[in-house]
Amino acid sequence: MQRAAEGPAGAQSASGQERGSPRLGPGGRPLDLATWVSWSLAAAGFLLLFRSAMVDLVRLWWENPDFSHGFLIPPIAAWILWKDRAALRGSSPGAAWPGLAVVLASILLFLGASAAGVDFVQRVAMWGALVGGLLFLLGRAWIVRAAFPLGFLLLSIPPPSFLLTPVRVYLKEIVTRLASQILVALDYSAMREGNVLVVDAHRLEVADACSGIRSLMVILATAILLAYLCRAGFWRGGLLALTGIPVTVLANLLRVLLVAVVLAATGHDLSLGLAHDLLGLATFALGLLMLFASWRLYAWVFPRRQEGCPT
Repeated sequence: MQRAAEGPAGAQSASGQERGSPRLGPGGRPLDLATWVSWSLAAAGFLLLFRSAMVDLVRLWWENPDFSHGFLIPPIAAWILWKDRAALRGSSPGAAWPGLAVVLASILLFLGASAAGVDFVQRVAMWGALVGGLLFLLGRAWIVRAAFPLGFLLLSIPPPSFLLTPVRVYLKEIVTRLASQILVALDYSAMREGNVLVVDAHRLEVADACSGIRSLMVILATAILLAYLCRAGFWRGGLLALTGIPVTVLANLLRVLLVAVVLAATGHDLSLGLAHDLLGLATFALGLLMLFASWRLYAWVFPRRQEGCPT
């Protein structure tokens, strides 16, 4: 009886010890004063050095609709880190000194890119400094576990113009060419002049805003996120990401065809004003629906257990 009575007392003592134990930070390290100071200094130094670059990046998201998806990338990455917080907190604590070398190299790269006026390299260097700082403060095991959300942040950085411009030109060319061929097959008097469709007596320009580059970037980001959440693996995830390209082309092609048919039949141009914006949203929604349909097809053809996958 005495031993049985000692059990609850021992449990209460252990519970009291657990309640009195210090809180643990992201890397499993106790949140003591030294930890708070080191994190505060690191955050202050990061903001001081990269403040102007972050402001310019946010301004670009706001002013250029092609990159407005950048506002969503950091919150999604933060949500993934929060969702996996138990596993991240269980990572073995300990600073990784190579992270300090990554930080220093990133700062040097940032300063050189700033002097040369290369915005893309500045932003990549800023990301490198963030990852290097986390590696130094939290350790290699934490970085490995957080590799996807940290890598996902790169999708918030707009690609350089020398890569983006040829893609935009190709998207406009292929959509214009396919649209003209389909309209001719449907007995419309249509021809292509560069990125301009001539339908009957009407001219319809497939401008940069109608190239589909905006939808392509969002659909690719969605495909990568979906592949991660569904634990699709490298091959199926890569296949889903590549599917975003024809999905974007098809959705944009249907939009151009609709505008051309309505223009030829009624003379009303849906590529102007509010109609253009609403049609763009509908095109984006259609692309996402086709992406999810493709994913369901792949899941049926290549069955695999999918924990936490949206259905």
